[in-house]
Amino acid sequence: MRSIRVASFASIIAMAGAMVGIVQAQEKTAPPASGIFVEAAGGQSEVKLPATKFEIKTSGVGKSMATMGMMKPQTQGLFAGAKAYTRLAGDATFRFQFEEKPAGASENMSPQEMMAMFNGGGDGIPSIAKGPQDVALVKLTVADENREAHFGSAGSGHAKDTVDVTVENVGPHTFRVKPKHPLAPGEYAFYVRMQNSPTGQAWDFGVDQK
Repeated sequence: MRSIRVASFASIIAMAGAMVGIVQAQEKTAPPASGIFVEAAGGQSEVKLPATKFEIKTSGVGKSMATMGMMKPQTQGLFAGAKAYTRLAGDATFRFQFEEKPAGASENMSPQEMMAMFNGGGDGIPSIAKGPQDVALVKLTVADENREAHFGSAGSGHAKDTVDVTVENVGPHTFRVKPKHPLAPGEYAFYVRMQNSPTGQAWDFGVDQK
């Protein structure tokens, strides 16, 4: 009986060791979490930008119809509050980590994925964005204790107040993004574009006077 007990105990230890090995292997092979990160600077650690939602409004539809489409409807984004909670330096550099889709995954989003994207699917970049060309940086205008993004005519390729950035591919699905010029004090936001139109998910931040 004693030998049976020892063998059983040894089997349990072996099984536990195997499970630990499986977990460690999964951790090593797990893809990095997607999102927009502020790269480490000045002795500080890298931080992940929290995502936020904003309201999309379209104006000028009546004028567009009256002018047979000569005047295009204008699209705005409304962010709650006059200032973003996150404050950054004007020369901040960002790391974009996009989601790695498994081989054979469909390019089309499921209804659940679509709802999660528009309702805020966490801080990660939604899978509809394939690369930095699908994410834009825009300067926000403060008005009536809120912040507004002016995207221009519906379906336009660039927002009215788009900020030019440089992009460097630094790894699989990983890019370093930096404004071409240090950002002036003000409010800003990265947002996802789907077919050149804004979605309701963004990553907002502000730059203060030194």
